[in-house]
Amino acid sequence: VPDDSVVISMPGNLYLSFALGKDAVYYGAAGGFSTWLPARVYAVNSANGNFKWRSEALDHIDFSSQIIVDDEGTVYVIGFYKLYAIDPANGAFKWVWEVPTTIPHPDYPNGLYTYGQIGCLALTNNGDLVLGSIGSGVYHRCLYCIGKDGNTKWYNVDAVGGMIATGISIGKNGNLFYYSTIDAKNSLISVDAQSGLILWSKPIQAWGGGANNIVVDDEGNLICSYVEEGASEYHLYSIDPADGSVLWKSNFLSTAQKKWIGPDGYYYHYLDRNVEKYGVYRIASYSNDVTLANWDFHLGAIDNQNRLVHTFTDKDDFNKGKLGIFKTDGTIDWSIYIYALRNSDFLLSDNKVIYGVVGENQLIAIQGDATLANTGWPKLAHDNRNTSNWGKH
Repeated sequence: VPDDSVVISMPGNLYLSFALGKDAVYYGAAGGFSTWLPARVYAVNSANGNFKWRSEALDHIDFSSQIIVDDEGTVYVIGFYKLYAIDPANGAFKWVWEVPTTIPHPDYPNGLYTYGQIGCLALTNNGDLVLGSIGSGVYHRCLYCIGKDGNTKWYNVDAVGGMIATGISIGKNGNLFYYSTIDAKNSLISVDAQSGLILWSKPIQAWGGGANNIVVDDEGNLICSYVEEGASEYHLYSIDPADGSVLWKSNFLSTAQKKWIGPDGYYYHYLDRNVEKYGVYRIASYSNDVTLANWDFHLGAIDNQNRLVHTFTDKDDFNKGKLGIFKTDGTIDWSIYIYALRNSDFLLSDNKVIYGVVGENQLIAIQGDATLANTGWPKLAHDNRNTSNWGKH
């Protein structure tokens, strides 16, 4: 494997979720509570790491969503109260949508007060943006759909109870799936992406707080973990997207951690109970056949050769962090030592470059030997553009 790499540094802390466009890597940098620098989106040339542009300041010192790139290349991100559409050519805001202060409601003459934090951004099949209320406070939560022109297409105040906390996934059928509360009950929910109407809601006990806890397999079924009503332990489930019925339930205990699906249809999931060793396990679909894929839990992506892109610690030197490419039997195909490599997410481009984050303020490009898998659910938010949509790549 070539050892070519490019590293660039930027001010502020890099946001861990970043996105890949046609010829640029987009990432967020913000100071947070340490430096109070405002959040901005940056773009660098994906081929050579040269700086392209930075956006104007967003409305917060952090981000409430991952960065999304749509089918035409427009870049989207949420600050706190505002959704930004950014021109990929120069970083200028094409438009800014702000969560409404109030929305009409037949039972409230002055409308419902809805001004609160928004997040959980996803891209629908036709290019609309869906997002929901995610913060705390005294306001009514809501699910929103914003068109490519920045106008609200629909909203549903009845589709979000407490909040949407773990992201929205878009299935093979084009519908939305997420966790929230309906009629004061924790629920797994399906919503029609065109109208915003609830298709079904499945009462559950708890869903935890992990991102990527609803992924979609190539049959269109939902793979997720939750605690069912009247129970106290998490299990892994396969759910029929048409009506929310359970197709399969694991015998082993699960967690609310991230999930991935490889191009061969196997599930990858972090487990720490009912197993000999904590870590990422490889699970045959609709089966209780689990095999340890890696002792650690820092799975970042799955490539088109059905290998796992991991960060891990060298067993002979725990001060050395490495990027490893693992085969499905848990053995290493190849690895490279990179000091302070972060472990949450990776982008794998069509020209086989791996992009990652080093330390607090560096972006790195490493020449690899594979692309991101184009089937299954191979990374956080599904793809290099972070669409969270089964049908996008």
